[in-house]
Amino acid sequence: MIRPKNKWIVWGISIFNALLMLAFSLYWLNLPYTFGDEAFLIKWSSLLKKSLLQIDPKPNPEEVLFVDVSGNKTVIDGVDEFGDKSPYNRIVITDREQLTQFFGLLNRYRHEVRFVVCDVLFAESTTADSLLQVKVDSLGDKLLGVSHLNKSGKHTRPVIRMPYAVSTYNATQGLFLKYPLMLGDSLKTLPLVMYEKLNGARFEYQEGWLFYQINGRRSLHAPIIDFKLRQSDFKVGQTMGEANFAVWPMGTILESQEFMDDESMRAFFKGKLVIIGDFINDVHRTPLKNCPDSYCCTMPT
Repeated sequence: MIRPKNKWIVWGISIFNALLMLAFSLYWLNLPYTFGDEAFLIKWSSLLKKSLLQIDPKPNPEEVLFVDVSGNKTVIDGVDEFGDKSPYNRIVITDREQLTQFFGLLNRYRHEVRFVVCDVLFAESTTADSLLQVKVDSLGDKLLGVSHLNKSGKHTRPVIRMPYAVSTYNATQGLFLKYPLMLGDSLKTLPLVMYEKLNGARFEYQEGWLFYQINGRRSLHAPIIDFKLRQSDFKVGQTMGEANFAVWPMGTILESQEFMDDESMRAFFKGKLVIIGDFINDVHRTPLKNCPDSYCCTMPT
């Protein structure tokens, strides 16, 4: 039997240990990366939640339009070791002329479109940039682009001027598990900026605090991603009127202008969150198999 005096000592040690473990847990959860055991826990808890318990809410497929640019590529001259353009250093990029046509289509129906996220890194300059810039400027606040951090950790801005957010994140054991809301003390990442713009949210950052504040509610610095959409939720769209999670090739949408009337095209874009990206090559490992990076743009919805 524990004596009364010793009982309070045991209780004190137990409470201190519990508080210490809670503090460590909150600290680990706020890190932008995960440890091996934590990655294992995240993976299997996600599988249990979504597969066994069927707790798997999804956005409305009629409110999201995924536009794939993987088939709209071109090649330009890269820069050699002397800093000069060279035909022997070729770079594959998304075709700016075709993007200009698509952004022209978006501008035509800009009052119907809810918001546009362009998950294309405009890292190289081309001769077609000036025409694309005009179309980009016309979308104004309805457009959000991406920037990134290079291998040395330096922030690289896109050559096409537009509102943008950082799309860089850390992968643990090759798995895409967390998305930090900020990098450093000034660079907001894509999920946070999307949430602010789509929901009129107010974000508050105070250096050294354990939580961020979003509309007065606490948020972790690097939330674990709840992958609402996965490859199994998608199929190749066959008709423009299908209400499903489908990834549409950008070329198919551009060609559709020839046989779709204005009213049908307007209905196709109405109320849509348009997400433009490479859904074939820009793929990352997740606890729920491989997933294109652009699917995570649905997270703030």
